[in-house]
Amino acid sequence: MIEFDGNRNNNIISRDFEGISVEYRDGMYYLLSYAADYKTYLYKSSDGIRFSKVETFNIPYCCDSQNQICYNPIVGTWGIYLRSWYMSTNPNISYNHTDRLYRAVSLLETSTPELIDMPLSATPMWLWGEDSGIPPALSDELPKVMFNTSNDDYDIYNSCIHFYHDGSIISYPIIYWHLPEPPQGGVEYNDGYGKLGMWSSRDGRNFEIVTNNYMDPGNFWIEFALGHVETDEMLIHYYVKFHKTHGDWILDNNSQIVARIHNK
Repeated sequence: MIEFDGNRNNNIISRDFEGISVEYRDGMYYLLSYAADYKTYLYKSSDGIRFSKVETFNIPYCCDSQNQICYNPIVGTWGIYLRSWYMSTNPNISYNHTDRLYRAVSLLETSTPELIDMPLSATPMWLWGEDSGIPPALSDELPKVMFNTSNDDYDIYNSCIHFYHDGSIISYPIIYWHLPEPPQGGVEYNDGYGKLGMWSSRDGRNFEIVTNNYMDPGNFWIEFALGHVETDEMLIHYYVKFHKTHGDWILDNNSQIVARIHNK
């Protein structure tokens, strides 16, 4: 389908997708993607290979990194879990993150993912700059379902929510622990390291912390890949581990795929 290195003898289906999440239901694959133009798009496919853009899907905000689409069988709705931001007012946090802005996960619920037209707020909280060409960041426009309510200096980078066959709902969020901004001791702007948490929910709307130390890669950055596989005997979780921190992980050429395996 896609030419690469002068031929089409490959398994590439697109160059348009980035930070994707896929859900299959009732004979249709839905693919949610954060794109190079800083917008979020929805695609659909009947075979999981040839995807077409859903033109009636509109989220006019920049929800960077990896967002997630999944069907919630508990309440019978589709859940689109989006990266968002909020202004922390907790006086007990040292506010290592710039301007007291912290990441969170917000939820957009819908009866069908193909008919979404969010209005753009007249007064969005965070603008990236008039000349940046980047849409405003999502903040208080949707209810937040995962965010830091403790006195520790971290925020929720992504959700990674899974609806398991036994009916349990578990999220494995990236817990982004901040390092002080330069020149207060940090080396890079917006720097820190990641751990993986484990949060549980009964309905996919309200989450409680089980642990914020589910997996610790050391003082490095980690990204989840939506490669969580459930079999009759095992749960297998795949992640990308870098050997640097968030501030310069993009320069890391020594990343690894790591797996965590549980026997049921």
